[in-house]
Amino acid sequence: MFTAGENWLEVEVPLLDLPIVKQLDEAGLKVLSDAIFQQLTLFIDVSAIKLVNAARQNAYDNASLQLKIVAQTNGINSDAYKAQLASTLAAMSKFTDIAH
Repeated sequence: MFTAGENWLEVEVPLLDLPIVKQLDEAGLKVLSDAIFQQLTLFIDVSAIKLVNAARQNAYDNASLQLKIVAQTNGINSDAYKAQLASTLAAMSKFTDIAH
């Protein structure tokens, strides 16, 4: 969203499209968007969001638990953890539906 606004503004104000000004612009927007995201995460606890469908919530909870067990047992840098993570992501992808 910031990038679209920045592109529009650069068309309207050609001075903002100059190399040095553009770099400062982009750095400022990055700092601004990072600050907004940080403040947003203080207000919204994503881990507290529950899925509406109970079956999907159970599948998510089970996958998270299995991944946590493997991480505690073998460590997050182990091949077993990486394999479990890939398996968990594949299993959870069938519950992800952004069309509805």
